[in-house]
This record gives sequence, C-alpha cells and structure tokens, in this order.
Amino acid sequence: MSVRKDLTTIRSRHLGSALARVLRDSGVLAQDVAERMGWSPARVSRLMHGRSRIAPTDVATVLALCGVSSGGLRATLLELAADLMSPTWLQEHGERPPVEPTAVRELEEAAVQIVCVDGTAVPALLQASRYMQALHRLNPVVPEGEIARRMAACVARQQVVERFVDPPLVDAFLWAEVLAPNGFGSDVLAEQLARLMRLSVVPSVRIRIVPQDAPGCAPFQLMRFTEAAPVVHVEHLNTTLLTQRQATVAGYQRIVARLDEQALGVEESRGVLAELAGHG
Repeated sequence: MSVRKDLTTIRSRHLGSALARVLRDSGVLAQDVAERMGWSPARVSRLMHGRSRIAPTDVATVLALCGVSSGGLRATLLELAADLMSPTWLQEHGERPPVEPTAVRELEEAAVQIVCVDGTAVPALLQASRYMQALHRLNPVVPEGEIARRMAACVARQQVVERFVDPPLVDAFLWAEVLAPNGFGSDVLAEQLARLMRLSVVPSVRIRIVPQDAPGCAPFQLMRFTEAAPVVHVEHLNTTLLTQRQATVAGYQRIVARLDEQALGVEESRGVLAELAGHG
C-alpha cells in the first residue's frame, strides 16, 4: 500500500509549530484551546502539526488566549494563515535577516536529506566558528553587536549535522576556489579545513569538491522529507525564500544532478581536503 503524502505546506507547518511554542510559553493547554474554540482535541493536534487549515480570525483568538495581542509574531502568523496552502513563502526581513532563522531550522531538523550548494563560501551548516565570524563581519547589514548571537544561532542549526539519532544525509557541494587562501587569513582557513576534514568522515555527511573550471552557483539548500514535498531554501541579503512549488524545485534538482556529474567523488574530495589541510 502506498504511503499517503503529507498535505502540509511550509506555511502550515511553521504556523502550527509557532502556535505550539506560544501555548507552551504562556502555559495555556491545548485542552483550553479546544474548549474555548469549540474544537475537538484531534483538531488542535492537527493544527499544531500543520495539518489543519485555520482562519486568521481564529489564529488571532488563539493568540489572544495566550496573551499575544500585538507585535511582529502576531502579524507574521496572521499573514501565514491568510494564504496557508501556498507552496511558497517569501520572507522580507527589512534591513537584515533575523538573528535566528526559526523556519529554516525547523525544516533542517525535519529533513531526511539536505543538499547544500554554495559557489561563493562554505555552506552555513559546515562553517567553522572563525570562518563564520569573518563572513558576518563582511556583511554590511549585520551590526558588530549582533555577530555573537548570529553565530550562536548558526551553531545551534549545525547540531543537526552530527546528531546521534536519525541525522539527515547531508550532501555538500563546495567549489575548489572557496578553499583557496583568502583575505580571512591562514589561521581561519586552517580551522575551516580541519572542520571539513572531521565532517568528511561522518557517515551521514558527503562533501564533494567542485572543480575550479565548473560554472559558479549562487547558494541554496534542497531539503527532502519522508512524506512532504521537497523544499528549496534560498537566502539573500535581507530576504528568505522557502518554496515547495514543483516547477521551481525541479529547476534546482537539475542543478544538483549536474553538480553530481561534475564534482569529485567523496573519497577524492576527502583527499583534496587532506592535501589542503597539510595532511596529504
């Protein structure tokens, strides 16, 4: 018998998990919500798992029960509820992205495979601390005072790569020139190469080096799930795109397929990393 496909969307899953956090933080029980709204406990459960539609007015009522009657979180959740079944979520952050990308982290933690592609830098999930810090300092929209918090949030995301229970398969494509000496300094690069060497022997991590003569590529992630549709994550200066739109995802899948043909194999890539790190 075929497995029933999950009917959730990026928006519905994030709305459900956000409401669950609001209930937990406020001390309001799911049973209280069910009684107040005249819903069954099963419906509340489906809502918290992103498997039930809900009107913006009902979201506002649930938030009010939890003492949330204004603010950015309320505005975001009402906006999600207004177009809950859309396969695309474009988040516009204003001057700069949030310190903690909650929706992205939730998707990474639920994924069974994360394909990281970046022709400009080491992907975020694989970055060492000083390399991460150097990239933040190059970003003109990130204040110095936020860098430590942003680094802590990225390190928290990175825990998914090495977790002991059911880690996702991580396929990372790195361009050779990204690992060449750069303005960050030899110590920063040495620390980054050491982290990549350590990750390269983790069974669930496959690092692939893309030769220098291959065309460059803007960074993105392609995440796959057990039942839900794949999600593409693209980060820009002050926007985040998350999409399950089939045609859009297919385009990124073509890019990954081409990279699979062009990149060095896992063992050969590990050899390149060892040579660059001075272990060859």
